[in-house]
Amino acid sequence: MAPANPLNEVLGILGYQGQDGLVNGADGLDGGAREYLWRDLRDKVGLSAAYFQDGVPLVGFCEESSTSGLRALRYRLWNYGRVPLLINATSDLVSAYSGSDLTTRTDADALISASSIDVTAGLLSAFNRHEIESGEWARTFATRFDRANRVDRVLLRNLQVLRGSVKADDERRDALDSFIGGALTASYLSDRGVLDVDRLDELAGRSHISDIFEGGTSTTRSFFATLAEHFSGDVFGSVPQALDVLDDSMVRAVSSLLRGDDLVTGQLSLWPYDFSVLPGELISTVYEQLLESRRTQDAAYYTPRFIVDLMLDEVLPWQDRPLPRIVDFSCGSGAFLAEAFRRVAFQQTRAQGRHLNFSELQRLLTHCIYGVDVNLAAARVTAFALYLALLDEMDPPTVWASAVLPSLLGKNLIVGDAFDNHALMDEVFDAVVGNPPWASRLSAPANSWLKANNRSVADRQIAEAFVWLAESHLSEGGKLALVLPAKPILHNRSHQSLAFRSEMFANLHVQTIVDLSAIRRGLFADATAPAAIIVADKKDVRASSDPILHVAPHRRLHADSVDALVIVPEEVRLVPRQIGHTRNDVWKTLLWGTERDLELIDHIRGAGPPVGAVAESHGWRTGQGFQIGGGGASDASAMHGLPILTVRDLDERGVKATRLPFFDLPTLHRTRPRDLYRAPLVVIGRTFQAGRISAALLQSDTVFNNSMIGLSAPAADLPLLKVLLATTTSSLGRYWHFLTSSSWGVERDFVELNEHLGLPLAQADAGQLSRIDEILRSPDRMSATVDLDELVFDLFKLTPADRERIRSLLATRLSTFAKGAMTQALDDQTATRYLQTLGSSLSASLPSFEVAAAARRQGSYQAVTVTLRTPDREEEWLPSVVDVPSIIDELAKQNPHTSGIVAQPGGMFLGDNTIYVIKTLDIDRWSTDIALDDADAILTAITSEM
Repeated sequence: MAPANPLNEVLGILGYQGQDGLVNGADGLDGGAREYLWRDLRDKVGLSAAYFQDGVPLVGFCEESSTSGLRALRYRLWNYGRVPLLINATSDLVSAYSGSDLTTRTDADALISASSIDVTAGLLSAFNRHEIESGEWARTFATRFDRANRVDRVLLRNLQVLRGSVKADDERRDALDSFIGGALTASYLSDRGVLDVDRLDELAGRSHISDIFEGGTSTTRSFFATLAEHFSGDVFGSVPQALDVLDDSMVRAVSSLLRGDDLVTGQLSLWPYDFSVLPGELISTVYEQLLESRRTQDAAYYTPRFIVDLMLDEVLPWQDRPLPRIVDFSCGSGAFLAEAFRRVAFQQTRAQGRHLNFSELQRLLTHCIYGVDVNLAAARVTAFALYLALLDEMDPPTVWASAVLPSLLGKNLIVGDAFDNHALMDEVFDAVVGNPPWASRLSAPANSWLKANNRSVADRQIAEAFVWLAESHLSEGGKLALVLPAKPILHNRSHQSLAFRSEMFANLHVQTIVDLSAIRRGLFADATAPAAIIVADKKDVRASSDPILHVAPHRRLHADSVDALVIVPEEVRLVPRQIGHTRNDVWKTLLWGTERDLELIDHIRGAGPPVGAVAESHGWRTGQGFQIGGGGASDASAMHGLPILTVRDLDERGVKATRLPFFDLPTLHRTRPRDLYRAPLVVIGRTFQAGRISAALLQSDTVFNNSMIGLSAPAADLPLLKVLLATTTSSLGRYWHFLTSSSWGVERDFVELNEHLGLPLAQADAGQLSRIDEILRSPDRMSATVDLDELVFDLFKLTPADRERIRSLLATRLSTFAKGAMTQALDDQTATRYLQTLGSSLSASLPSFEVAAAARRQGSYQAVTVTLRTPDREEEWLPSVVDVPSIIDELAKQNPHTSGIVAQPGGMFLGDNTIYVIKTLDIDRWSTDIALDDADAILTAITSEM
């Protein structure tokens, strides 16, 4: 007998029914991120329910019994682009589909299909609630959630093909760009029913937008001239003139693009795009590609939607509040401003309990939203995005009758240099947001503004200038949230960078730092440089003692499958404000390590003076090698006849080549001082592969180029050079540089000269120096590597736990940085080492107890229990039955309902008589260095209960 409600049965069996994250109506919603997104999922897509993890929709549910109805709903969900998984439940069948891949677009491409009885038997267990929250489904069905097949990637890819058919310097490129923008807007109006069949027939004698375009330039020009006259605004006015430059074939190519044809293969579309469902910010992102020719020059990059969501969550709380004034001084495609307007309109609509009319919506737009951009095309894109957001809040029948779009350019949207004298220069705002340009180039107005306001930046970083501009425009109690280049803002150690950072912390109350360096690959479509988000206000910093929230996400299982930033609890820390303000290496160390690593770095630092101090006091010569190109022609004859070393001749054990060629170039751009090449000297490669630092100790004068650095010392300091070589190439040296270097671990495998000079140099006795010589001569490379590590660990007096910490961190983190890959699944060997390390660490700290640690897996989680036994007591502290799902649910309650972040449940839970550690199976969450951190947390919990 068929159940009365198949969907409810499935929701119950898969663990969604009755959970806080399940939304299937308006009851219980609080006006936050879930209600905001559910409005679209219900009204635009047609879902019956959705499951949210935090504020992010992960699963959509429907009850479509007809093939055509299900196909249409899947198509709408793909167009919406924010829900990765769809489960359809009927009386006969339950099926799961990818929401982000419609490449097959057939009726038989379900991930899994089953009868309701099979569901009970576990066939759909891969999609139960806990498996979805863990992200394991993304590994199991990785090929069906390829981000390349998502609607945004498909649309952008086809747009690039279309624009590539016209040369960048061709006058038709600008005309094509203008036409595409107008065509996108017209398609949106058509799909929403504003331009219905009757109205299209009235305006152009056609029943569909594509029919108008297929009619060629004449019909299309007349159509857009009417739209420009009716709607006013800044979108349609330039299109008729643009069509004067284009021919019929180009107009029809745009029609093919909007129809959804694959312009790469020429395959016709089975379904056109649905612009009534496509998010407005996605459409504006597509339009932003029209700025492509200026992107390199302006260093402006598309900001992912979840980054926009995350930042607006910080500066525009979901709770009702007085109408805010928001500005973006580098507005680009208007992603921040359009989404900010939609949120403000949502809040006002909810507060008043009714739909706002056009006049009210227009007042919200012109009162709340402001932007500046130096590029006129960018300002037009922003206007386009805001018009779409405005129209999206209106009922379609009223748009044609009442929507005369306001003119924004020159009023709310200013075209010009943000640092110049413009209409908004004396205004203050409640929120300043944006992703400013990252170029190392200050405009003349920016230079003048910085001088007039007594502000400084490092290395002419224009993004840093935008920090000061934002601060100067904040109202009392206002907030800023900016996407900034991570290296100059957080990690660089030049005098200028340290001065800027100190001034930023002194003048802004920095609340949150989100360092995105570890996930830099693939985060921004056209940028490889690492990014960071800074959230701050103008509160008196001197009177504040609250900590700074630091988030350093790494690649997780479903990071590419969900429209959100995926984090785990270990990546979220509270940094004492004083440490954040004064300690220059804190942000880099916490990017890959923990508070325990800060302590270990301090221990290493205290083991001896830095190399630079030794070099200065002993009269060493240090620097990069010679430079061939770059202009100039310095006499190089003093170097003739010396062997020449290249970086290819180096590895971590020394010089690979048996014989080196001799230098014979007559001139060089930079020769460097002759005594830089005098033996004895240590030569170190500036870049390296697979996390290995190449270096050699040379006993005869040798020249080398600027791909290496040299440290030449008097013969009496040969023992110090041996210790330097051993330390630099050891695991301790790699650990030090990986956690303190401004580039390695942030952008690329590179360590600066000044960073090598910052490496501490411990003292070695005669026996240890002799042992270094033996190790370097050993033919057994594997054994020599282990022996060298142990010797250097001894020099720095490291504990067994610290030694294991260094090895573990390098093993797990270096490969993650080098490959940018998602974390791998936990294996048995790693799980065993974690358990052993946890148990031994607790036993050493609690000698009066017998410590028992045990582990077991359940689904996509591992649970560890820790019990203590006292020999002098009859009763024992025994673990209760491990109820993993219930504990996970308790841990998940701690997560916020943000719309840009998915926080995976997991962590430590203290029961009545048992401590549990429960996490997903990401291997880096179970490494031995993490076991040491977990032991510290368990000790704190135990002692607080005793």
